Amino acid sequence: MFTLIFALATRAATALFIVTRYLPGNLLIAWLRSRKGVKFGVPAMLLAFPYWWFGMWIESLIQNGALPGAFYLIVAACAFTMAKLFLMGPISLVLLIKTRWCEILARRRGSRLEQEQEAGEAERADDVPEKVEHHERSEASLAH
Repeated sequence: MFTLIFALATRAATALFIVTRYLPGNLLIAWLRSRKGVKFGVPAMLLAFPYWWFGMWIESLIQNGALPGAFYLIVAACAFTMAKLFLMGPISLVLLIKTRWCEILARRRGSRLEQEQEAGEAERADDVPEKVEHHERSEASLAH
């Protein structure tokens, strides 16, 4: 009996994962957390409005008796997605500031490394003729 309950729960969890993984709101949130999408977080907050409107419309249909009460699950999904999109605006601003700061630091480190490499190459370029002359003198002394 326990094995049957565990198997059914596992299948239900897998189905729920598949469904929630590919919902449009979740795909949008995943894209908004990427480097390319983080700058569109505040405009994406506007997409919370259609989810709110659709949820309210379904809820009014349920209240009027046009739809059964099971459709409250759709209302809950709309409310949850609306909240996620609404909160993603400020979160994306924080992520954008953090990303830009890291890019600035990386650029500074990169320019500092380039300057050190150029300075090292200049020192090596100054040292190379002396080594060549020393090498030529050694060959000349060996040839005599």
